[in-house]
Amino acid sequence: MRTTLTRGKHAGHLARQADASCPMSRVLVFWSIAMARMSGLMAAAGLAFINTVGLIGGFVGPYLFGLAQTKTGNPSAGFTVVIWSSIIGVLLALLLHVALRREDAAAALRLPATRKA
Repeated sequence: MRTTLTRGKHAGHLARQADASCPMSRVLVFWSIAMARMSGLMAAAGLAFINTVGLIGGFVGPYLFGLAQTKTGNPSAGFTVVIWSSIIGVLLALLLHVALRREDAAAALRLPATRKA
């Protein structure tokens, strides 16, 4: 008997496990970046902003998923929305990485040189 990821009695279980574990790993990145870069009132405002973006995504995402299905009549069209939003998220993460590297480099240039004794 041949089983693959798309067919077989364990495919549904594997898909549910991947779905349950992957969102939590993405959430950790947001909190680690925010807490490493901000403190005090800025950290509170930054975390509130991250939560607001998540709440907006929780409303807009399912709405766009249903809208794509309704407009096209294709039940799998909603997954196109998920794929494109994931691609946009990856691109934004790459832009964030570049911006943080530039900020770190600029901060290193502004620091006065220290002498070793």
